[in-house]
Amino acid sequence: MSENPIIQFFAWWNEAMADTDLLTEQNFARFFTDDARIYVRNALRASNPAEMVTHYKAIAARCEAVSMVLPVDHELAGADVAFVHCYTRVKENGEERDDEAMACADLREGKIARFLVAPVS
Repeated sequence: MSENPIIQFFAWWNEAMADTDLLTEQNFARFFTDDARIYVRNALRASNPAEMVTHYKAIAARCEAVSMVLPVDHELAGADVAFVHCYTRVKENGEERDDEAMACADLREGKIARFLVAPVS
């Protein structure tokens, strides 16, 4: 398994999106700080692990299937920051697609403190 905290989160996320009972505040807190923020296209989606539960349950509810394609194409991680170039495999409304994105995380003590996702279209 990669040392990259984003990759570790993605591996768990794949399990959790298949079994949404795993989408709990405690499980998100394994990967994120208590005050972590998630941004997609510069829009704030969640401000803490409790809000992440709501955000990702909504995604799971609208998709027939969703998972991160692992391994990712490119990754880089240091003590304070991590990056990935990734694809999310989505089945929604009977159609399948792979959504490409770049993601960056600011890290604090090994956990994600700020997660920025920039879709590539």
